[in-house]
Amino acid sequence: VQTDASPGGVMPGHGAEQGDDIGAPKRRSMFSSMLFGRGGVPSSSRTSVGVSAKAHGAKLKAKGDVSGALLALEAGLAAAPDDSVAFHAAIAQCHVLRRDFGLACRHFGAALDDAGREASNEPRFRKVLDAEFFFAMGDACHRQQLQQQCVFAYESALELSNKPKATNMSSVHYQLGVACRDLNQLARAVEHFQKVAKPLQVSLSAGDILCELEACHTGLGETERAEECMRRAMGDAMPIRPENIARLAWSRYQLSGDGDSTLEQLTACLKRNGVRRKTQAEVHAMLGRVYLDRREWVNAETHLGLSCAREPTVLNTWLALGELYSATDRDDMSMRALQRCTELDPEASAAWGLMARMYEKHRQTSRAMQIYNNHMDPEDPAVQLRRNHILHAAALTLQRVFRGRQARKLVARIRGMRQVARNYGTRLQQWEVATLNSKAGLVLHSKLAHRAEFGDMPLARDRGRPGAGFGRKPLGSSFF
Repeated sequence: VQTDASPGGVMPGHGAEQGDDIGAPKRRSMFSSMLFGRGGVPSSSRTSVGVSAKAHGAKLKAKGDVSGALLALEAGLAAAPDDSVAFHAAIAQCHVLRRDFGLACRHFGAALDDAGREASNEPRFRKVLDAEFFFAMGDACHRQQLQQQCVFAYESALELSNKPKATNMSSVHYQLGVACRDLNQLARAVEHFQKVAKPLQVSLSAGDILCELEACHTGLGETERAEECMRRAMGDAMPIRPENIARLAWSRYQLSGDGDSTLEQLTACLKRNGVRRKTQAEVHAMLGRVYLDRREWVNAETHLGLSCAREPTVLNTWLALGELYSATDRDDMSMRALQRCTELDPEASAAWGLMARMYEKHRQTSRAMQIYNNHMDPEDPAVQLRRNHILHAAALTLQRVFRGRQARKLVARIRGMRQVARNYGTRLQQWEVATLNSKAGLVLHSKLAHRAEFGDMPLARDRGRPGAGFGRKPLGSSFF
């Protein structure tokens, strides 16, 4: 267990952190003088001084005078540093009674550090570092969100005893389950949650434990077990914790689609006292999603914005914002929200897919195709359909451009007919209209255009043929 305590102990400087006045060290020295005399403690009697200080601190603690017990134990630690393990352990227990779990964790860690430095005296520490020491340490670390230290302490305690005096096994297994879940050790978390035999001992209901199990099974990819846990939670006692009430309401909404009751339950969760910031973000995200499904854009944007403000690293919230902005034609803001999704998770296929469709909407098909090729599953039928659609549209565009070029070439050929029409009158114009759409008519048009431009020179394809003379023939029976 890593601590920031000094090797000799953290006693002399911790009082200021807890709001003690400046005279606290002086009072401790006066208390030491009162216990051990004004002449100080001779080195030959440090052991007896430590024993008497521990005994006096224990008496004061038993009488309920925790502050006096702390003063006595701190003075004993200063006078007898050789027995620092026992003093740190006793001081940590006093801080637990004062609900000062931060200092308690520091002293628990200092006791273990000092015991590690004096490994040769391990038998002497066994009475101090007993099961109750580790149970108390595990509870303090759990309250301080020190999950790795909590797991170490509780597992050490369970190796020594499975009958704690100051707590109960349901509380131990629940806190171990929470710690393992936060450390992403989901299989171990499931084992501990399943051992919570009496949820009421930890101020929970069976529905709360089932919701915790559902979250672990979902993280493990065990969808059927997760759904079974939620079905059991819907039939068992209502959860007590706000986050589990919201989770259960969201599951019911996904099954039934009843948005009115879901909005009512989620709003009631936010009105409860003591709701954690993370839970508030989750509930706001659920409310935003329900309003988004109901196409109530203003309410959806309000709740999704509040969720991002409280917990800005949740992928699904940013994805919902991207969908909202896309549905309301705010493509720039939608693109920024989706880019935030890809920053949080480069494998977020839903965000990449929505970005690709937005690029298609703005005719940036090359970027859309790049996303489909590099960031999405090429075997996905939906991805294949979109890629084929882009390729088909590109082929049609290419064909349209080619046909336009051919049409422009044809127009350039027929421009010469205007000169012929001016020379030979409306009779030729009537013939031109009648034969324009036929292949033979196009050949005649090209001949006329060539003669109008080059005079007596025959066409290249007529050179060398019999009768292909160079004299200009008047229009008349030779053509009509």
